[in-house]
Amino acid sequence: MEDQKLFRDQKNYVRNDKLQDYHDMMSQIFKEMKDMRNSGGLKLTLEFGEHGRHDVIAIPVVQFIIGD
Repeated sequence: MEDQKLFRDQKNYVRNDKLQDYHDMMSQIFKEMKDMRNSGGLKLTLEFGEHGRHDVIAIPVVQFIIGD
């Protein structure tokens, strides 16, 4: 995540612009997780030593983000 204090001329960088930039950055950060979920998840093989191997499908989930 980029430090918004380094963006543009801070005197003209208004709250709505900061909020939109923040949302755009978060959207890009979570895009890969969303794409993975939408394509059905990620196939994994879990090794349990003597108890064998299990093939599973992992689906990333973000419960919620506090602070917006």
